[in-house]
Amino acid sequence: MTGGCKCRLGGTEYWLVYTADAYFDIQNAYGADFLEKLRPGTREAYEVAVGCLLILAREGELCRRYMGYDAAEMLTEEDVRRCVLPDSIVKVKTLVNEAVLAGLRVENAAKNADEPVDLGLLEYEKKTVLV
Repeated sequence: MTGGCKCRLGGTEYWLVYTADAYFDIQNAYGADFLEKLRPGTREAYEVAVGCLLILAREGELCRRYMGYDAAEMLTEEDVRRCVLPDSIVKVKTLVNEAVLAGLRVENAAKNADEPVDLGLLEYEKKTVLV
């Protein structure tokens, strides 16, 4: 599935997908600067991360069902609160960020930082409009 990422929590794998519905639900709940709110090491930042994770997982499961997969259990707040240990708080925040970037189709520049750059391809991509 494009536009999302996988998450394993409590032995179960979930898809996190940043759909248009997730975009609006997250913005309504946490504001347009929700990614900035994830940064501090505070309880408030963790609460934002948990809320975003639940919305992204809900949308991921709805996308799976729409694509014809058998229905799986939805990730619940109780699941997150009982399974996330202190050493995984940053991982939850990272997963939210990765799902948002995948939904916005933003490549992680750090992954490709050491690869050579094809200037001809970059110029071609500037001239080509992809929908």
